[in-house]
Amino acid sequence: MNTAASIKLRTPLFLRLLLFACLTGCGNKAEIREYVVEPEEDKVITSEVLRRSFGSIPLKWTQPEGWRTAANDQFSVLAWVTSDQKDVEARVTLTDLPGSAGIVPQIARWRGQIELDDAAPDEMMKDVETIDLGDGQTGSYVQLKGKKESILALILSVEDKMWVLRYRGNEMAVRDSGAEFRRFCESVRVVN
Repeated sequence: MNTAASIKLRTPLFLRLLLFACLTGCGNKAEIREYVVEPEEDKVITSEVLRRSFGSIPLKWTQPEGWRTAANDQFSVLAWVTSDQKDVEARVTLTDLPGSAGIVPQIARWRGQIELDDAAPDEMMKDVETIDLGDGQTGSYVQLKGKKESILALILSVEDKMWVLRYRGNEMAVRDSGAEFRRFCESVRVVN
């Protein structure tokens, strides 16, 4: 038999064997296992617990009664909701950013999130008030009121980071717990 002819005959046979091997697999099918893990009991997470656990949050605060921890988003270190009632619920997050992030870019981003028009930096800074946090530390308190939602925030610099406590809620939530958020911000202290 001619070598070229035998290659032509063997090629389809080789492809058939390869196809058969791919379709049938190499052995036993993998078993599917299911594990059930009981959830831990709810914990009250305080600034002291976080500092001991992670050592990376240089702040302490007095958490308002009724606030409960919530799932973090990809940017926040910690999150809370302020109420169990959906119509008055607000979300509070603690985020750490590089110190170079700056206040104005944060305010500009938040303005967009609550559908406020763009503004010049000096116009945006009119929404910022300096508040005393004790021991010579100050923070920048921001109040932005949108058409449907508002954002309140405390921004403070600690070493090479900018820490942001941000409250976002609808008009009813701000009316019910906006002052409570302000008191929460005033309770924040930097710990060394």
